[in-house]
Amino acid sequence: MTAKLSMYFLCAILAILPALVATGQSTSAPLPVEMFVWDISMVDETGLGSALVIDAENASHISYAAPDSPTPTIRLAQQANGAWQVKSAPSLAGSEPSLGAVTRLALDAQGAHHIAYISYNQFSQRLYYVTDQQNLDWQTPVVLDSVNFPSPSSVALAVDAANRPHVTYCAQEPSTLQRQLRYTHFDGSQWINTQIANEECWYASALAFDNQGILHTAFYSMAQDGASGVLKHGKLLNGAWAIDIVDDSADAGRRLSLALGSDDLAHILYTHTPASQAAKKIDVAPSIKYAHQVAGQWQVQATGVAQSDGGTGEMALALDSADQPSFVYAAQNPAALVFAWRDRDAWRLSGIEQEAALLQGLALQIDSGGSPRVAYSLDKVQKYAVGRRVTLPAMLHFPLASR
Repeated sequence: MTAKLSMYFLCAILAILPALVATGQSTSAPLPVEMFVWDISMVDETGLGSALVIDAENASHISYAAPDSPTPTIRLAQQANGAWQVKSAPSLAGSEPSLGAVTRLALDAQGAHHIAYISYNQFSQRLYYVTDQQNLDWQTPVVLDSVNFPSPSSVALAVDAANRPHVTYCAQEPSTLQRQLRYTHFDGSQWINTQIANEECWYASALAFDNQGILHTAFYSMAQDGASGVLKHGKLLNGAWAIDIVDDSADAGRRLSLALGSDDLAHILYTHTPASQAAKKIDVAPSIKYAHQVAGQWQVQATGVAQSDGGTGEMALALDSADQPSFVYAAQNPAALVFAWRDRDAWRLSGIEQEAALLQGLALQIDSGGSPRVAYSLDKVQKYAVGRRVTLPAMLHFPLASR
């Protein structure tokens, strides 16, 4: 164990002495305490808006953007023989300068990479798609939307069983200024772009296919006054979207993350701000809530933690092989990157990075061994962390925080 890891391990032990538990029932029984030790590495000296997937060989793949580029520059890092191999996707000729981009990454059944990304500068935002599907060689990027004004953090991507990409995003129509939830997909010969119902989406959407090949989306449906919104979930059934409300209290879902369980039921992590604060636009850290479907009904649970109020999508949800949820988020006061996992009826926390005020592009996956892997951009540096579970003796246990 390196000196850095050892020191971090010691700090982590000291950090949990007051019992880092967000919710649960108080108990006096001295049970063993589990925690995580994090192995942190730098993937690239520059990077923004990262996404993460794990392939069938248990290797990680990360997409991200190079900031402050003459044209949108997307990079892909792959693990191979214990090292990161980085390659750049081609830029589209005539593209405008880019301050950065938010990327989404998917692997298809053949191992090809699919990347959807929204590049932005001071004047415009454009939605692109690029893939190395043909003999694992990069194709020329495709502009999916240059007419509307897409919200960068809202881009979502999923690939179907036929290896065809599907993308959702929130956008503003320039002539009417109407906010829209848009869905575009490749049907084998062309891209088809449509609006989903009349939803006034902004800030966030997510996308995933279940085991039956049904496409699920979660999104933030903004109210007309722009001060609040509703968290909604939808499924594409026989060519039509069936949409239901997950949480319509106050301002729900401005940031969100979607995962599907082995039973094809949806799990959503999202931010929630009380109505009084949302209406007055009070600068406050929103709480993080977790919703999942049980017998066709949405069950909502408070996690007991709050996200940084400067967040731009810095939260991500993942399920393990037993469909148990965990997530990463950007905390504040102090600023930190934190991993949360559910232990019985309690949420436990583990710090990954301290002094993490400039986080962008959080992504989380659970590998085949049950270890969490996190990709993130910190201070425009692309980083990667793997958590190792450690069980501490019962003598270090303190009662769970009661509510």
